[in-house]
Amino acid sequence: MLMRVVRSPWTILICTVAGTALGVVVALNTPKVYEAATDLLIDPRDLQILDREISQSGLSSDAALALIQNQMRIMTSGNVLNKVVDQLGLQDDPEFNGQASSGIDLNPLNRLRAALAPDDNGAPNPAIRRTMTIQNLQRHVQVTRDSATFVVTIWAKAQDPEKAARIANTMSSAFLETSARFQAETAGRATSELTGRLDELRGSVEDAERKVETFKAENGIVDAQGRLITDDEILKLNDQLSTARARTAELKARAATVGTLNVDAVVGGILPEQINSNVLAQLRAQYAALRQEADRLAVRLGPRHPQRLAADVQVGSARDQIAQELRRINSSVQVELSRAQQLEKDLSGRLETLKTRQGDLSGERVTLRELERDAASKRAVYEAFLLRSRETGEQENINTANINIISPASAPLQSSGLSRAKIVLIGLILGLGAGIGLALLRGVWDSLRQNATARSGQRRQPPVAAATPQPARVAAPPVQDSSIYPARAPSLKSEAPHFPWQATQEQPQPGQQWHDAVPPFSIYAAQSAQRLDPAQNVQPTAGFERSAVEEIRASLREFREAVEDLKESRRRS
Repeated sequence: MLMRVVRSPWTILICTVAGTALGVVVALNTPKVYEAATDLLIDPRDLQILDREISQSGLSSDAALALIQNQMRIMTSGNVLNKVVDQLGLQDDPEFNGQASSGIDLNPLNRLRAALAPDDNGAPNPAIRRTMTIQNLQRHVQVTRDSATFVVTIWAKAQDPEKAARIANTMSSAFLETSARFQAETAGRATSELTGRLDELRGSVEDAERKVETFKAENGIVDAQGRLITDDEILKLNDQLSTARARTAELKARAATVGTLNVDAVVGGILPEQINSNVLAQLRAQYAALRQEADRLAVRLGPRHPQRLAADVQVGSARDQIAQELRRINSSVQVELSRAQQLEKDLSGRLETLKTRQGDLSGERVTLRELERDAASKRAVYEAFLLRSRETGEQENINTANINIISPASAPLQSSGLSRAKIVLIGLILGLGAGIGLALLRGVWDSLRQNATARSGQRRQPPVAAATPQPARVAAPPVQDSSIYPARAPSLKSEAPHFPWQATQEQPQPGQQWHDAVPPFSIYAAQSAQRLDPAQNVQPTAGFERSAVEEIRASLREFREAVEDLKESRRRS
């Protein structure tokens, strides 16, 4: 098989030259493509600016990955791509609006689509051009993420390196603007929903409070500062009654103490603390001075002396004044005691009256408390909605998304994909493989055709035994067992040589004659191409066919390995 390949050099050379030429054509008509990348860090934990955010900040790992996938889908959404087209003017760029002629298109699907597309006979519709621009831009960008990080990479391809970098950077900026706008729209939608409910809640609160006031007016229940006046009056009367009772007890004790006092006790220095009278103290001091002067005169003068008698009169007058002051104090204490007792009685009566009135309003008070609870709950809901609407309204102008550009795109220095030299080399290898394959197929076809020709020629020739008749000989018995059949020396005409393409012949039975199966060896060597039995349909040898198939398989395997090596080199580049 290898010799047949070597015998077809022109086929291999022509296919190799054709493959190389095709590679050159493809390389010259394939524009260079540059690829730029921008890296963004998307942290699912948003910035905690307020105590209560609109979205949930604490997420599980699966929810965080789903959030990252959503952000990646937004990057290639129509909103972002439309912004990129508008900012860079890609609608007028022939590379993206579908008006560029990039050489020969080798893709049969694209050629079929171009052949079946209707002829617009002029400039395309602006809407169609914009749609084509967005579709081409979507094919030129790609978003990927590392499996173990939250870093997302935006890849952009273009024929100009600066344009590829601008597309990647503009796409990242448009994504940040779109994400912030989505967040602001979410906050605005929440604010609108809350504001729409505020009017209804405000009306329900006003109705509830109006019911409370109407019920109070109908039942004569008046309150101040959120409490009923009757409750305040009862509390005040309780305090006053307690004070009056304490005052009455104090006056009773004082009256009892004053009632037990006499002049001798006061003169003797017994004066309780309850009786705090300055007049009584002065009288007692005056009495002490007069008594001391009378005692002094009694020692110097006689008992009938006028000065001593005058001193005794003064002492008696002082005692009378003390007794009179004691009576006055007792009378004053009794008057205060009577007043205190009367005040206590009055306060007790008023308190009983208020308690009776409050008991009469017990049923109305239950209804009033129910109305007040309903009004309070509606007021709390209204205040919560009002506060939340203010918070969400402020969040419309605050971007809490934790997304940062960690690596902006720069113009690449080298183009991506296969270089022109590699494309030419691939064409050369493919042409060489095609030439070798054609040579192998041609060799196999020639071999099969020769075998078919030989078989047809053998069928037309007479048998060899008929052409050269030989005398019949008695065949020796087959050597089966030396004890039964004696051994016979081999002879040229004793048995035919066995070849792979010959079928197994039946051995003669003992006593039968052997016939010549083949001519002498010299004749067989001269006529090796002829078959001994024309009735047999002899096929080519199985070993020959297997060797041919193995050579074809080896060639195809080498061709497949070459293609895989080219793919691997292209992937690494």
